[in-house]
Amino acid sequence: VLSDINLFYEVISLQLTSTLLPITGILPDSVLMWIIKSANAYSLNDKYADSAYGHVLSYVRDAKHGTNFTKRQMVPGRRRVVLTGHSLGGAVANIVGAKLRLRAVAFSPPGIYWSSHKFGIPSTDRIDAEVFSVVPERDVVPSIDRQRGLVQYITCPEEFSSIGCHDIIHSLCNLANACRDYSKDIFNPFPDFDSECSS
Repeated sequence: VLSDINLFYEVISLQLTSTLLPITGILPDSVLMWIIKSANAYSLNDKYADSAYGHVLSYVRDAKHGTNFTKRQMVPGRRRVVLTGHSLGGAVANIVGAKLRLRAVAFSPPGIYWSSHKFGIPSTDRIDAEVFSVVPERDVVPSIDRQRGLVQYITCPEEFSSIGCHDIIHSLCNLANACRDYSKDIFNPFPDFDSECSS
């Protein structure tokens, strides 16, 4: 939670302020993006942002071009890279995917739209083209910033708390049940998955 707050504190502050003064509903997106980027520049928070996703950016850049990041050995040929993550990891996947024009599939991520300039994403069109987010209802983490790209909203049972709705197992079970014909092939390597979904 602290990592989410650290990486997104400008937009969280803006959204909290909007509970008293509805600025996120009144100001154009371009102005909100400028405010967030400016607040980030004055706070020198770039060092934290870089440490949060900079190493992933380097790793993925190398992997895409066939270089093994840890051993610096060439692996023949270019690779098709798809990024994925949950929560803050999903936001990192979406940021790196948008920056490098790679497909990103994220589960319960904070949005990255209003913070896109802060993260150095050259165009929000890249978010629209590369980012796919699965967002459970009543999950508070995806309400940070604004979701953009392809967003698939999924249900969350009434008996689940907001934290329960944020759980990755809930999201995967929801998708597996909705896509039963395909999920058998996808989840075959994970024999405990079916029992996890039925509990």
